[in-house]
Amino acid sequence: MRASFGTNPAAASSVLTLIARGTAALGGPVTVTITVTSGMLTAFTTFALTVSAEPTFAVSGSSSSLTIAAGATTGNTVTMTVTPANGFTGTVNLSCAAGRRLQR
Repeated sequence: MRASFGTNPAAASSVLTLIARGTAALGGPVTVTITVTSGMLTAFTTFALTVSAEPTFAVSGSSSSLTIAAGATTGNTVTMTVTPANGFTGTVNLSCAAGRRLQR
């Protein structure tokens, strides 16, 4: 976990930015305490922090292989399924690339 303040020292307010690395333990809530000092004066505030999994998606095909006869116009499809996880709501762009076998 990395934390940084937008302005420090702050005259009136500052923005706290927390970054949870990909290796951060998921879960919570844990109590985070912010301590503010100015000379001999001290104040604090707390908030609850929960680290959740990053939104993501998985993709799978209806088949792991496809054989197409040269010149075929039917039977040449594989259905792709995109499964969102952890609140993913984005658009997924699909592309296709075929490798070429060397003929001897």
